[in-house]
Amino acid sequence: MFSFLRRTSLYLLAIPMLTLGLGIASNQAVLVKNHDQFPVRWNGYKSNHYVKGLEKAAKKTDKKGKPTEEAEQAAFDLEAFQQEGFLDNTHVLMSSKTHLNWMADIFALGDTTYSLGDALLYFGEYLTGFMFPVFIFDVVRKLQKKEDSV
Repeated sequence: MFSFLRRTSLYLLAIPMLTLGLGIASNQAVLVKNHDQFPVRWNGYKSNHYVKGLEKAAKKTDKKGKPTEEAEQAAFDLEAFQQEGFLDNTHVLMSSKTHLNWMADIFALGDTTYSLGDALLYFGEYLTGFMFPVFIFDVVRKLQKKEDSV
């Protein structure tokens, strides 16, 4: 089988697809193991910054002094964060109760936190961008080589 892949250059197309599949499987494993919650590792500074943003948004009122829809949502989000550690409807703060933490969102880059699965997805997407032209080039090269030997 591997000789077939090498002979036909299909491995050039299989590598990005396998990388994408591994990234998807990694993220899905974390979601399944944590009952549709994706753990995120945040330090105290990032958590406090998030809480202050929600507190500020929860104080917004309209011209009549009533809380806006955005303020009501922020108040709800703040309560969910303080009680259960929810950041949104999927992400939750990492704790001893969460599983597969090493595969969850642990790489903080700027304002976003990425997981191992995210890295595999981005790498697979990157590879997909140029592997098809490389595949075509390799097939043409092998065909020319075969034609020259005849």
